Amino acid sequence: MNTSPARFHALALVGVWFLSVLSWATALLLPLDWPVSSMPARSALIAIGPVSEFVVPGQSFGTPEAVSAIDVLIRVGGPFGASTPVGMAVYEDVERTSLVARSAAEPVSVPAGLAVVRFDLDTPIDGNRRFYLELEIPPDNPWPIFVGGTRDDPQRAGDRLFLERRPGWSDQDLAYQFFRRQTGVERFIHTASVRPEMAWTIVLSLVAVLGMSAGLSLLALRNHGWITITGSAVALPGLALLALLVWLFL
Repeated sequence: MNTSPARFHALALVGVWFLSVLSWATALLLPLDWPVSSMPARSALIAIGPVSEFVVPGQSFGTPEAVSAIDVLIRVGGPFGASTPVGMAVYEDVERTSLVARSAAEPVSVPAGLAVVRFDLDTPIDGNRRFYLELEIPPDNPWPIFVGGTRDDPQRAGDRLFLERRPGWSDQDLAYQFFRRQTGVERFIHTASVRPEMAWTIVLSLVAVLGMSAGLSLLALRNHGWITITGSAVALPGLALLALLVWLFL
């Protein structure tokens, strides 16, 4: 008896369900850096500097929620590809009475000038609080360093730029963006607690996509069993969601 078609059907069934479970588990349980603020528009950016170990750039800021990483804009004024280590220290206040978190990165000179540099904090900082951050430029750095700034940004009301630990220009701030590392499930739970209407929109969208996927799977696999059709109906939205997350975050 030729069992090849049956064996192929069994392998296809296992593959469909494997893709279904893997895609949904990855999309929902993989920790990602979710943006919890926005970077100022490129047209509003200015370069502040040069900064150094003597002209220390700092910024007082408030957090909309817990933060685990901060993006800032840095320009290394050397030949393309030149780099230098830069540290970030987050304190409870401008007086630097208590260190809250640290991070380090190595910005590289790029043709665009200001480059987005991510600082992953060694300790996440609390939400709905005010802090003060400083960028630490090494004393032996051979290149001029500039930081990105922004003017009159309403999203940063109450924040203040500091240079050499003194208040800088009153109408300027560092350009920065906050991120929070969470899984998709954790992010959805948080969204449901603060924006229930958005959570319902996500749920209804997933239900609609699952319904369309079920219809397509039923038409394409109507000669197969319900287990195969159900696996396909679940796998397609999972793969689409995983592809969307890869496109957004990687």
